[in-house]
Amino acid sequence: INLGRDKGLASRLQGSKDGLPSVAMWDGELEVRRLRWEFHDISVDGLIKFIAQAAAERYKATFMTETHDLKPWLSRTNKVRALFVGKSGSKEQISFTVAAGGISSDIEIGITSKMSVGQTAYSQVKPPAVLIFRGEGHGETPVVASGKLKHEEMVKFLKANKRVLCPSLSRDNYGVVCGGHKWCALLVVDSLASSVQAASLVAAAELLYKSSDVVVQVGSISLSSQSKALLSLGASSVGEILVIRRQDHELKSLGEGSFDAWAIPVGQANLADRISSAIEGKLRPKVAGTSEGALVSNLVVFREPLFTRVLESIDDLSVEKQIILYIVGIVIFFLTLCPCLKPLLQAATMSLDGGYIDRSRDVPEEE
Repeated sequence: INLGRDKGLASRLQGSKDGLPSVAMWDGELEVRRLRWEFHDISVDGLIKFIAQAAAERYKATFMTETHDLKPWLSRTNKVRALFVGKSGSKEQISFTVAAGGISSDIEIGITSKMSVGQTAYSQVKPPAVLIFRGEGHGETPVVASGKLKHEEMVKFLKANKRVLCPSLSRDNYGVVCGGHKWCALLVVDSLASSVQAASLVAAAELLYKSSDVVVQVGSISLSSQSKALLSLGASSVGEILVIRRQDHELKSLGEGSFDAWAIPVGQANLADRISSAIEGKLRPKVAGTSEGALVSNLVVFREPLFTRVLESIDDLSVEKQIILYIVGIVIFFLTLCPCLKPLLQAATMSLDGGYIDRSRDVPEEE
């Protein structure tokens, strides 16, 4: 773009002519990153690395350089976590980042070029690879795609695995977890759904679909945070499977109808058969004809920890605003620290003065 000739377009661009020539990375109306020509590698490989970095910033990818960075990232179990293991700043990284960021904001994007991090996540990883974690993450076997995938293949792979294996039910995601179909099966958990239990529930739902063409949505519900809702569903212990039938699924809007609920005991064998018995009416429901609206109102809204929400809010700010915020924070920190340091500085000064006076008294007077 010639800023001297295209003045109308130039007025929309950030930066000044002092930074020209430059390469700018844009996403719609937002400038993501700008590269000053004279200060960077402008070879093909250099520009590819620049685009990879800009894409990672745009979609808020987490870079992991140490193995201890992996555990807090995997603990974000309310989202699908997709980890790229391969060369930093490569075309494969760009393809992965753009595909994952473009599919859904519910995909947590991670990037690492360290083999130790990749092997900690999955011991059999062969870079370049994409690992997708849809369950609890700790000890979970991820869904893996290895090799140099084309962009279309990458998009297809991520779309097929973009949903959490056993999403935790809350008021804000009730429509996603249980509102799409007539039947829903929930695993009662303490805090996180176990990979083995979640996989068993998913396998049972898939078996039911293959055998009887009945779609059963699956999820989990926390005993500690959703105790009020569980009381209305008739569940009381970890490990139980709650089967919910939304009676007016296609007749009334979400939350306006009624539901029935069955509680399948802990450790019950033939899970698919037990769920099928509830669907076929062979088991008596524990709760019948209850208002769906009352259930939704009893659910607690999911909220990220305060520290995580603060960090995400800072990430949403522009680079200029982040710099101003950091400067203000540093100034406030030193202004707060100065009054605390004043007594210490005074005590140190008095101590030095006292030592000097004592030494001067020890010097004998000349006759």
